[in-house]
Amino acid sequence: FKQVFPDYVWKNEDEYSIWQKDKQVAKIELKTDSIRQSTIDLSALKQQLSGVYRIEIAGKNSAGDTISQTKYIQVVANTNQPQLIADWIIPLTTQVEPGGKAIFLLGTGNENHILMEVLDDEKIVSSSWFKIGRNQLKEEVTVPISAGKNFRVQFLTVKDNRLYTLVQPIKISNKSNQLDINFLSFRNLLQPGEKEQWKLQVSGDEKQSVEMLAAMYDASLDDLAPAQNWWQQTQNLNQEYDLNNFNWNSYNFVNVTESRKLFYFNYNPVLFTQQYEKLNLLGFNYYGGYNVVYDSFKRQNELKKNLTILIKESYLQSVTAFKNGYDVTGRLVSADDDLPLVGALVMIKGTKITVPTDINGNFKLRVPDKAILVFAYLGYSSQQINVEKGQSLLIK
Repeated sequence: FKQVFPDYVWKNEDEYSIWQKDKQVAKIELKTDSIRQSTIDLSALKQQLSGVYRIEIAGKNSAGDTISQTKYIQVVANTNQPQLIADWIIPLTTQVEPGGKAIFLLGTGNENHILMEVLDDEKIVSSSWFKIGRNQLKEEVTVPISAGKNFRVQFLTVKDNRLYTLVQPIKISNKSNQLDINFLSFRNLLQPGEKEQWKLQVSGDEKQSVEMLAAMYDASLDDLAPAQNWWQQTQNLNQEYDLNNFNWNSYNFVNVTESRKLFYFNYNPVLFTQQYEKLNLLGFNYYGGYNVVYDSFKRQNELKKNLTILIKESYLQSVTAFKNGYDVTGRLVSADDDLPLVGALVMIKGTKITVPTDINGNFKLRVPDKAILVFAYLGYSSQQINVEKGQSLLIK
């Protein structure tokens, strides 16, 4: 396998935990307490070569209890040979001011070509090919003063019949637009029932209106329910959008891979949604499989057709039974909302002759002299009415 595919991973050889340790490069002793959070200084790694480093942390408290943990980190040194193909692009600086420079490290560990495209909204600013060797190449991209919010740099390369792409958004921050907020008066401790006034000074380069929202809460209530963190809820309000106008694809390659980035990027931002008024479809449903609306229409039309045939046959049956009788018509509606009762049964008492109501709740029936009609509908109490010739009934 290694002879045919020397650069491909065999089994689990890319798992750091099974690698043999080389040598110790630093040892740090740290005394901590229960009040302040401690930080481990890893500046010693700045002098090391690119590679994966194992950090073993062990601690003991005053009671003699011990704890240990092992972490793996990856160090990237400038101009060194990249350790992994996934590190063929290392973004060093991706947050700049207008006119500043975004910085990247390019390299695949051997001679290759990398395409770099600079994109601003829907426009390609520049397109360049780089020929690289074993070591990494540092490349700087100048961000124009007029750059929009959707400024990004796109990379592409091919190695071992695999396509690698990376799109890196560049966050442009203009410090001149930032507000300077200072407390003129503030007290962080208050007694129950005590009143206090805080003053803030908000200043900036331009005169503009500012809105502020403040809240106060009892920290002891956090044991019942955590306090709402406004910063977490509003950090994505300025979420940049991603245009896919110039994304590369290759359907003829054996395998398509997107490189991971060294720095954290929020692939699943929490988006705020606005709820609008919705139409009341009154039970109408067009969700589901294919042609649901059409299938529902066909079923309703078929039921209507069958009901019409049944009504006609039932009326003819009553005419045959009572040739010398007379016709009685009427309508059945709900007493709650006056909506028609479809398919309600109208029966001549003492006989088996029954006719259903149509889709408008109407019925027509031939009855004998001094007939009594019985009206029945599922979920309603039945009614009996004596009918007379020429009478049109409204039953609720």
